[in-house]
Amino acid sequence: MPDDVTRQDGAASDATPRWRDPEIVVMDRLSPLTASLTWRDSTSGCYYDQIWRIGIARKHGVCPLTGRPVHLGDAVFRPIHSMVRPSNADAMIHADAIDALKPCER
Repeated sequence: MPDDVTRQDGAASDATPRWRDPEIVVMDRLSPLTASLTWRDSTSGCYYDQIWRIGIARKHGVCPLTGRPVHLGDAVFRPIHSMVRPSNADAMIHADAIDALKPCER
């Protein structure tokens, strides 16, 4: 979805990504429900071995890995956060896109 998507009231859509062309690498599949990813982009920074967990999309969005729309109820991976919310916390990657990637070799 393009970055200039707006609602009827002129505000930016919730589906508008807050990052630009992230580089995403699956480092390891830790379990069927979790994966370790490296995320780098010019607007939200760099996260090495960030843990992502599978869940259900609670809002519409765009998968930064494939560019495909994310719809409510889709199976997606999202970054886990506890005390500090990462700048890519709203990112959702389609679960099938993660499953299709092979973890990188270290």
